[in-house]
Amino acid sequence: MRAPESDSDEKEREYVLALLRVCIGEAFDNLKSAKQELEILQHRRTNASDREEDDTRMAHRPPPMSSERSSANGRTGPAQPWQLRSNIQAKVFTNGLSKPTMTIEEFAEYEMALALERQQISKEREAEMAKIDPESEEAVDAATLKARNWDDYKEEVVKGSGNTGLKSMFDVKAFQQENPDPRFKV
Repeated sequence: MRAPESDSDEKEREYVLALLRVCIGEAFDNLKSAKQELEILQHRRTNASDREEDDTRMAHRPPPMSSERSSANGRTGPAQPWQLRSNIQAKVFTNGLSKPTMTIEEFAEYEMALALERQQISKEREAEMAKIDPESEEAVDAATLKARNWDDYKEEVVKGSGNTGLKSMFDVKAFQQENPDPRFKV
């Protein structure tokens, strides 16, 4: 005669049987998927030349405007995953970014030409400055005018008032005159 089993043994048996049923179901699903994949691979092997022609046609066809496609019989429906994948594959080697307009050598030549122009202009300016006597009235007047313009600029533009980002825009000097509080000194 068999010994009576406890509730824990019975629950464990039920758990193991349920786990086995789940594993069997997964195995059958995997087997079904493997058969479908095998059919697809066999179909691809027999129609390899047709697929190559389709891929070249797809590469030259513009992508659809929406996620829906029309089928051969005129019905529309959501795009199938293999259709979306073929669209993505067709875009792989297309020109997604703008190509460079010049080679590195051409760019280097261009930069050298610009550098030579800047150097020539600076030499011309130095030659003009050498011609002018620093003690002459014209030179003194030019230097005085330059200094005055700089002083005017410094008075108009407060230090730190350049690119303020999101700071409020107001006249700092006027604000200080209106609010003599030392907390508002800049």
